[in-house]
Amino acid sequence: MLPRAYAAITAMLATMLLWSVPSPAAADPTISVQDLVRAFPGRLNGEPGSPEYERMGDYLLGVNDQLFVIDASDPAHPRLVRSFRPTDAGNIEFVGVAGNIAWLGGDRLIAVDLSDPLSPVERTRFQPRFHIHDMALGVVGGRVLIVLRNGLLYQVLDVTEPDAPVYRGEFRGQSGPTMAFAGDRLLLASGLLEIYDLSDPDSPALLGQLTLDDMARSMDYNNGIAFVVSEPDGLTMIDVSDPTTPSVLGRYRATNAHFVRASGGVALLGATSAPDNLVVEVLDVRDPAEIAPIRSYPSTWTRGATLFGRHALLANARSLSQPTSITTLDLSHPGGSAVLGEPWRSPVVIRPDIAARGRFAFVVVSGRPDTLTVLEYPAAPDPGAPFVVATVNPQDVFERMEIAGDLLVLQTVDSLEIWSIADPAAPARLSTTFVGGNPDSLAIEDGLVYVVDGGDNEFLVLDIADPSNPALLSATRGLSLRGIDAAGPIIVGRSGRAVRVIDATDPAAPMLAGEYRSDQAIDAVLAHDHPTLGPIAYVATAFRLVTLGLADPTNPIVLFESPALYPGDAITLHRRGDVVLVNPTGRREKYLVDVSDPAATRLIGTLFDRDAFDAAWLDDALLLSSPGNTIRRLDFRAPISCDADLDGNGRLDVFDFLEFINRYNTEDPASDYDLDGRFTVMDFLAYLDLFDAGC
Repeated sequence: MLPRAYAAITAMLATMLLWSVPSPAAADPTISVQDLVRAFPGRLNGEPGSPEYERMGDYLLGVNDQLFVIDASDPAHPRLVRSFRPTDAGNIEFVGVAGNIAWLGGDRLIAVDLSDPLSPVERTRFQPRFHIHDMALGVVGGRVLIVLRNGLLYQVLDVTEPDAPVYRGEFRGQSGPTMAFAGDRLLLASGLLEIYDLSDPDSPALLGQLTLDDMARSMDYNNGIAFVVSEPDGLTMIDVSDPTTPSVLGRYRATNAHFVRASGGVALLGATSAPDNLVVEVLDVRDPAEIAPIRSYPSTWTRGATLFGRHALLANARSLSQPTSITTLDLSHPGGSAVLGEPWRSPVVIRPDIAARGRFAFVVVSGRPDTLTVLEYPAAPDPGAPFVVATVNPQDVFERMEIAGDLLVLQTVDSLEIWSIADPAAPARLSTTFVGGNPDSLAIEDGLVYVVDGGDNEFLVLDIADPSNPALLSATRGLSLRGIDAAGPIIVGRSGRAVRVIDATDPAAPMLAGEYRSDQAIDAVLAHDHPTLGPIAYVATAFRLVTLGLADPTNPIVLFESPALYPGDAITLHRRGDVVLVNPTGRREKYLVDVSDPAATRLIGTLFDRDAFDAAWLDDALLLSSPGNTIRRLDFRAPISCDADLDGNGRLDVFDFLEFINRYNTEDPASDYDLDGRFTVMDFLAYLDLFDAGC
């Protein structure tokens, strides 16, 4: 009756009993190998793996003492779907692909049948005459050949019939570190570039060679050209169309160049811009005599790249013993490549507030004077980089902004500026109105602008029906409001541990209608005119989200008070449809709350990103302004689930672990968290990692 891993269960259960509130993520969370990093489109964190991947249809294959199968059918969202290690495999360091067969090299050569990529099966194995230092696979005259290297000795195998590899021949080359197939020829490069004819694999023949300026570190072949990387010379393009007389076509200098991949007139070059600061340079190589840099993508510890149609997938790892991440570059954008999900970086400090409308984001860059910058993003779901389409200057130091239709309202230190953004590429200032000297917040609703002046403790209402000539309707003192929002004529704002409700049905005489008091400080409020409940407000306190019904503004009622959903205080709240984003103070997690039923809100997922000052919705994406002068764009086409929340109650607690035990004891495949096809204590440890990462 006892579970098979009773000791492990007891220890872990005792630990988890201490956790009955949502678990915060680790300071530097590691995403589980079976999960997609949805928060960073184009990034996948996984097990330790090789810096190079081989393509098999819509899949990428990587190795590091086991085989990793990555589904890249959507290159923006690669996901690890299987890992596999043959029994008694020894070291596995290399992988080559022919059809549905993956050949794993290291201490042995092992063929793995991937007809079903989710169920790898060992097909056969071959014991080479030596330990494999490198391997290359190519198709020559209809035969599948694998060349194995040990030092300067090369062995040629015919693996056309995977169940019966045939030794064909061997030769001793003068080169060593890197090799690549070029049709029926094999290119070898170290201090020399050597070209061998393998049309007769029993008798490989040297056709030609070229002395290189330095030792080669990486090589690729594309359309008659060998792309050779050496250090300190960088990239050398060599014409090998006549194998007897290879010749240099062009060079591109780069520091510490260490890998290259080329396709369709574009080359990716891994290099170093400073000590321990690796970059990937995207080069236009259509004219080898004039190799032109298109873009430099800073990506620390990028070790290699795999071209995948119009995308490039970069493998990032500090070493082969560290977790590998995959970052996707989209190489189809005009003017160069764009990183999927890459942040837009400002040269100087970004003011906290951001706003968005359609595909345009509005950002204020600090300076003398401040600059309003308009960014245009590609149409969803294209996640390419934005372009700056306009820059204009407010008349004073910027504080915050809101958008209403074709109008952008900027609050500066003492004024309200109204700009037309009917053409976002050409913002036009319509008016400037003095409103006081210590602005706190503003809200726009139904042609009215509500402004809080903290210095004079005033609540102002302006009519902007004619935006070129705003009319001040009222200025009410003594309401003590902060951080306001509006739902029709009902205004809510923070005041210490209270939420104050203002009735502005008569905008010339707004009045304090009611108040909700909490036992905790109010962090943020968000108002919403619900189609059936009327005006409601979401109120963020420490750990909890409270829903207030404001149908009777004189008597705010609590519709729902959530259990603990998030750790700490909230900076801002943002609503999109039936989802509210909670942005906590000083944390990487952003919490997604389902508010489709305001009387029963629930946590449905977590986005992991840097600490953020503010957020704005952009089509089906979320923009975050972050320290480091960046605007980050996160994919929001689907809510994010929490894989550790097995009972689906929106929080992590002991009941999730009990559900895992249930699945484990019935050998439910869903409990095989280490993806080895077995049910062992390692599955417990893998689930514990998920649990500890939080939701």
